[in-house]
Amino acid sequence: MRCDYPVIVKLGEAMFAARVTDISSQGLRLVVPEVERPPRKDSLVLVSYRPGGVPTGRQRLRCRVIWTRRQRNRALVEFGLAYDDNQENLKFSWAQVLLQELGFDDRRLYRRRALRVDLQLPVVLRPLEGGADRPGELLNLGVGGLLCRTAEELSPGTLVRVSLGPYRKLPALAINGRVVSNRPDPDGVGDRHGIRFLGYETPEIKLLGSYVIETLRERYA
Repeated sequence: MRCDYPVIVKLGEAMFAARVTDISSQGLRLVVPEVERPPRKDSLVLVSYRPGGVPTGRQRLRCRVIWTRRQRNRALVEFGLAYDDNQENLKFSWAQVLLQELGFDDRRLYRRRALRVDLQLPVVLRPLEGGADRPGELLNLGVGGLLCRTAEELSPGTLVRVSLGPYRKLPALAINGRVVSNRPDPDGVGDRHGIRFLGYETPEIKLLGSYVIETLRERYA
């Protein structure tokens, strides 16, 4: 899953900053500025989530460098890492916590789980094939979709433009989705709609992840 999170990499006695640009249940992809002694293939490194990030999970995760690649026309190097730690550390690592909180099951690569982050914000659903906007309330959010409540019903299969935010210091988010479920709200206030996001690009993925992480920071503060 594409993302953008700051980490610290330790190679022997050397330490340098990097960014995770892709994360899965199998490993990570890092981007780093050119360093004097970059890790080579099969090197073992310790990757730690930078302080101020996810506040749970073991912070040091041992990984093995699988491949390296220099980005064209940029003083940046990419590294593909595979997790190379014991099962207990993997199970309780910051990487697994992050995957679970972002809505992905660690038992199978990219297998989506139920939405995990409760977040209440105003939301507007605009049917892409015409019709009036449906203002409502966001109830929870994950990288694959959301649950919201509106006063008027939308049928499953309806394509919508979802607008929500801003949230704290984060800008507003607009993303396309498809209504996959609807049911009466148990509080008797309109209907609840499950929406799956469609066709989002890297900036939208990063902003979605930032919404989730900001919610977690507030929860654990």
